[in-house]
Amino acid sequence: MENSQLEQLNDRTLYHLCHLIYTKLDGEIPEFDDDFFSICDSVSKFFGYSLDYIDYDFLLNLLSLNDFSEKTPKEIDRPEASMFGFDYDEFQTQWVRNTYYNTISSYSKESDILNLVEKMNSDGNFEYYDGNNTETDVYDSEVTDVKVDKSSLHRVKR
Repeated sequence: MENSQLEQLNDRTLYHLCHLIYTKLDGEIPEFDDDFFSICDSVSKFFGYSLDYIDYDFLLNLLSLNDFSEKTPKEIDRPEASMFGFDYDEFQTQWVRNTYYNTISSYSKESDILNLVEKMNSDGNFEYYDGNNTETDVYDSEVTDVKVDKSSLHRVKR
């Protein structure tokens, strides 16, 4: 599980970093947006850090858990990282050739079997897809949409 590099900072240093972010946010509750990321980036550079997404997440939760309005450092409640799992759905339009191997019992000669199969198919008495899919060839595909399946989100471990 990935943890923030900022967890290694002592409370005093972390308090100063968060106080500067809090001040630049004008005391407003932060959200994951470009303004928050930009403020965190500019402040963290003073402390010699280049941030990743887990660091922004750590800072946002620190700012939500604690009061950084005073300049004097206090003890900090630190959030704990957890691992989460979720599904990401991809919707595609595909141009595909599927090959199905079928068998049929017949008294006919080999040359007449295909005529029988075509007649059975047109009458609705033969389903080619009941055979074994032996080959799938995707000629082309186009992703039409991608989205998180919100109902699939769950905590994997703490």
